[in-house]
Amino acid sequence: MTLSAEFKWYRENQESLLSKYEGKVLAIKDLTIIGVYTSYGEAYIASAKMYMPGSFLLQKCSSGPADYTPKVKKLFKG
Repeated sequence: MTLSAEFKWYRENQESLLSKYEGKVLAIKDLTIIGVYTSYGEAYIASAKMYMPGSFLLQKCSSGPADYTPKVKKLFKG
C-alpha cells in the first residue's frame, strides 16, 4: 500500500475518525489504524518497532486541512 493511498483513506474517513481520535496522532498501515498516540515522536518510535519506516503513515487527527497542509514561512520582505 502506498502512503498516498493511506492518506487518501484518512481524508475519506477524517470526519468519522474525529469523534474517536481528535487531537491524537494516528499510525495508519494497509488502510487500518495500527496505533493511536499523543505525539509524532511516540507514534514513530512505536510504529518503527513493528514496521519498516516509510511503510506506515503518521497523521494527526484534526478537523479540516490544517494538520496536513504544508505551511511556508515568508523569509524575505518584498
